[in-house]
Amino acid sequence: MDNFFQQSEDRCVINEEFDFLTAPNTDAASIYLDGFYMYLLPMLDGILRQEAEKISLKVAEALGLGENHSLSLTLKERLISMAV
Repeated sequence: MDNFFQQSEDRCVINEEFDFLTAPNTDAASIYLDGFYMYLLPMLDGILRQEAEKISLKVAEALGLGENHSLSLTLKERLISMAV
């Protein structure tokens, strides 16, 4: 998270140098996934297992993560745990 936030006097602010428009590296992918888990995952409760698998593959692909990357595996595991 060091890439996204920076300490400024008495508060933590978004790092102005963080580039949202470039392909994410592993650190950035982790930050994006934190947001996904916090905001989107709760809305996916009760999805079908096949859909959970498709979403995990597409999100991992969009973040440039390999299918066997630890972040991809965690994403898939968390999505499948929401599936019925």
